[in-house]
Amino acid sequence: MGKKLTLGIVFILTLFVVSSTVMAMDHSMFIKGPFDSGKDVTKKCISCHSEEAEDVQHSIHYQWEGKTSTIKGNKNKSLGKKDDINGFCISTPANEQRCAQCHAGYGYGTEEFSFEDQTNIDCLVCHADLSKYKKAKKDWGRPDKSVDLVKAAQSVGQPTRENCLSCHAYAGGGNNVKEGDIEKELIHTNREYDVHMGTDGADMSCQSCHVTKDHKIPGRSIHVLGSEGTVTCAQCHTDKPHNSSNISKKANATLNEHAQTVACQTCHIPEFSKKSKTKMEWDWSAAGSKDADSKLKGNFVKRKNVKPTYLWYNGMSENYLVGDKINPDGPTILAKPVGSIEDKKSKIYPFKEFTSKQPADAKYNQLITPHLFKGFWGHFDWDKALKAGAEAGGLKYSGEYTFETTKTFIGISHEVVPKEKALNCGSCHLGGDRIDFEALGYEGDPMVKGGRN
Repeated sequence: MGKKLTLGIVFILTLFVVSSTVMAMDHSMFIKGPFDSGKDVTKKCISCHSEEAEDVQHSIHYQWEGKTSTIKGNKNKSLGKKDDINGFCISTPANEQRCAQCHAGYGYGTEEFSFEDQTNIDCLVCHADLSKYKKAKKDWGRPDKSVDLVKAAQSVGQPTRENCLSCHAYAGGGNNVKEGDIEKELIHTNREYDVHMGTDGADMSCQSCHVTKDHKIPGRSIHVLGSEGTVTCAQCHTDKPHNSSNISKKANATLNEHAQTVACQTCHIPEFSKKSKTKMEWDWSAAGSKDADSKLKGNFVKRKNVKPTYLWYNGMSENYLVGDKINPDGPTILAKPVGSIEDKKSKIYPFKEFTSKQPADAKYNQLITPHLFKGFWGHFDWDKALKAGAEAGGLKYSGEYTFETTKTFIGISHEVVPKEKALNCGSCHLGGDRIDFEALGYEGDPMVKGGRN
């Protein structure tokens, strides 16, 4: 009788603990408000989650910079937005009021903002139901005036694909503009589009691969400075992933041998931008003209179903940093993978090859950030915009400017197709034109001429 009583008590206690855990996920139980600002919500979050606030405070998503061991010549330096110039919206100095729309904080770029003040952290942008929360487009990353902060705070939970993609899909100023393989369609799609995130496939969250610890989110994009770790396919699939029963053991062995030289993404992402077009070229020199594709931003070339550019990559990259000299013979490379056929650590990876024509100082031979938001986009005076942008970014400006061609290589890792739609042998070999083997250092088709030594 005593044993049964003991078991009963254990069962009741277990049920209580489980129930309490489930109930604790419903934040409406203990968040009542009212809240006058996003910072007031954060104060409430910190009252229970002080350790998490400390973790976020020192994360790249909040600091917008961090150490990296993957940038050639700048190993373990702390680098971030302040050090970066790209070919899209160019960079943050003087443009913080708009850029802060995708910062995990409130007030970034304002005089009163401090990274030391944890109440500046925006917990809601990652954890709230985004049908109840959004940031204002023009208010330094603060909540939109229409948001009911109490309802938003009560809705918090684990980040969803929508939380992540609300910023990452819109990098560069619009859906799929920059990355090429990160579109809003990933929020709700099918396995034909992406086997990992398709709701009829694995239906994975972003954190399934970008496994987060202490709010540090691993992931490496060579055009982004700073990293909190690397994500690889081998985390789930091992380095010898081919074991299909539909083909011979020899064929599986051949495919696994390929995996030592060819990245998984190369065969399993034949095209990118399958739903929305991505920008492949951006000519800023045309901005200000009424005949441009956009008077604000200039001319574009947009494409969908894009075949990647294939390059060797060993995990390191070369990046243009603020103040670097431009290439007088052009184009100036802003980000590219490091690797070669001789480097055994290198594999062939797919990339989006993006070209931009953007402003540079004609005397100092360096790229310059223009003041765009409430700057050039209002007065369309390049000299005025470049003077203000250079001052904000700590650069000299001679008063003489030109437009230089730049090139950026962006890694492609999303939009993985079902295995039956992956590239086959004939895509690349024996007449296949998918890969230019000679450009990669081979004598020709390695099936005919032999592989690398």
